[in-house]
Amino acid sequence: ASAAADPCRPATHGAFKEHPKMTESMIKAPFPVWLFWAAGIFIQSEGVGLAVYFAVSAVMDNFTIFFVPMFCYCKYVTSVALYTMSLVTFLPTVAFTFYLQHKWYDNRLWNPLQAKPWYKSKGVFLGLIICISVVFFVVRLELLEVLGWTTIVSKLLDRLDVVKVSVAICIPPMVDLVQSLLLVTAGTAYHKGERLLGEGH
Repeated sequence: ASAAADPCRPATHGAFKEHPKMTESMIKAPFPVWLFWAAGIFIQSEGVGLAVYFAVSAVMDNFTIFFVPMFCYCKYVTSVALYTMSLVTFLPTVAFTFYLQHKWYDNRLWNPLQAKPWYKSKGVFLGLIICISVVFFVVRLELLEVLGWTTIVSKLLDRLDVVKVSVAICIPPMVDLVQSLLLVTAGTAYHKGERLLGEGH
């Protein structure tokens, strides 16, 4: 049997099947290099929402924490307030990815002018994720001010006394982990459900 027909080869499954050239390069590459190809395939499939959201969020979070004068608290308090509130404001990105990635991104063309209909294209999908991430980042800043969330976070951290900075350092990566799991799940859940329904018939 040919290599392409071998069910044990990654090129016959999911995202690997959609990116055969990158998959072959990954298979042939030595250990450190194949991680690069694997990451590229992941970003172009299940991880597209994750990659775009974190790229936008990282730039805007860091700019706000270090350069926006609206916050009069310590940097670690501002960081915790921003990250914890993001657990709410990133949910529209998760919903968009869950409901539309399989329709507008997977196996679609990049150029909207060549897609039918035009909005079902990778370019439109990515553009809308960026817009949603930016808009809800602004919403996040407004919620921090309206709800007084930064003040609440500051008081809660003060109760932790000597360990408050350590706790504040741990919270952002924990939030990132939760968001990563939800975004990747959103990118794959539809297909998993589709496969299970198919097996049930």
